[in-house]
Amino acid sequence: MSQADKPVNQFRIPQTTAALSNMNYLYDVGCACGQLLRSIPSLVTSHLDESAEFHNKPRPALISTAEFTSAVDAHIRFLRIRHGCSERFPDDIGLDRKGRSRRRTYRKRYISELEACFKNALREALGPWMGEWTEVQTENFNKGVDKSLTGMMWSRYPATNVCLEAGKDCWAVWLRSRCEELGIQESKAGRKVFDENMFPWKLETLEDMTSKSDGYRSGVS
Repeated sequence: MSQADKPVNQFRIPQTTAALSNMNYLYDVGCACGQLLRSIPSLVTSHLDESAEFHNKPRPALISTAEFTSAVDAHIRFLRIRHGCSERFPDDIGLDRKGRSRRRTYRKRYISELEACFKNALREALGPWMGEWTEVQTENFNKGVDKSLTGMMWSRYPATNVCLEAGKDCWAVWLRSRCEELGIQESKAGRKVFDENMFPWKLETLEDMTSKSDGYRSGVS
């Protein structure tokens, strides 16, 4: 393998983080971050359907995703060459149980690593800026993230930043646990738990609403 062909282990998205920092509303910043994070599983799946040299088409989002998609593709290429699986994976129909298990293992591993790379890139580039936000600004950011990842919009969000505080935890789960605690407080005080503009049906109890929203939350980080 020539020097030019050697994989490079990098995940750099300076144009993406700059675009995020230039957005006018922190709710939109959260939405865009959630959109990028949520796109990672499908980008990985599409890549494994082809050879390691495959390039995904950028997904639509509130900001350009061209640089982000290229960074994801480059990192998957690095991982696949390192793990000796640079050729396209056959369709599941053509695989035995062991082959399907191997594909699922790589998919899960690559999604997890890329999500961690993306979250780290956000913290490194935007962490100082995020640290200057007021509690209300942080709540708006968290609300945007949640809307993109799960479709949920609670009436209250935590005043601690999911990007800075969740670490390796799933962002959707981290937000849900804290919003449910806040929702219980709001419900006891006789206030609305959810943003009712979210739902076409009548707002009911906390248990009813979280049950109806379960479909949004499966498989997001």
